[in-house]
Amino acid sequence: MNKLKDCFEKKFLVRTRPEPELAKKSLKRGLATIEDVPKALKADLDELAEQRLYQSVFHGVKALLYKDGIKERSHICVSLYFKETYQKFFSKDLLTLLDRLRDVRHESQYGLDAVAMNSEQIQNWLAEAEQLLKVISQLLKS
Repeated sequence: MNKLKDCFEKKFLVRTRPEPELAKKSLKRGLATIEDVPKALKADLDELAEQRLYQSVFHGVKALLYKDGIKERSHICVSLYFKETYQKFFSKDLLTLLDRLRDVRHESQYGLDAVAMNSEQIQNWLAEAEQLLKVISQLLKS
């Protein structure tokens, strides 16, 4: 699946009414989850740090869907919606962060081989995630 239109046709994304309170709650969850990343890195738990980072970014992006009145049933469709709907608010790097983290998370969670990760890469992703959540926070206030 690579088209946003398909996501709506297959009901992986469904238009409902905007849920500003759920948007705030989802962003709050993303902001709380990101706080676990430095702790996991300090404990040399890079895989856990990456997974928490993905969860944080996902909840942040999902906040935008709640704001827009979109229910999701697919992480890929969340990403497609985010990239198409919010491209004017985010850099290309921030627009693709969710996909990059999802790919690594998928390999680490479902793959049989350990995924090569390093704390420097995770630190870079953390900086991007913090920036992304900051912009999302601003968008929810507008």
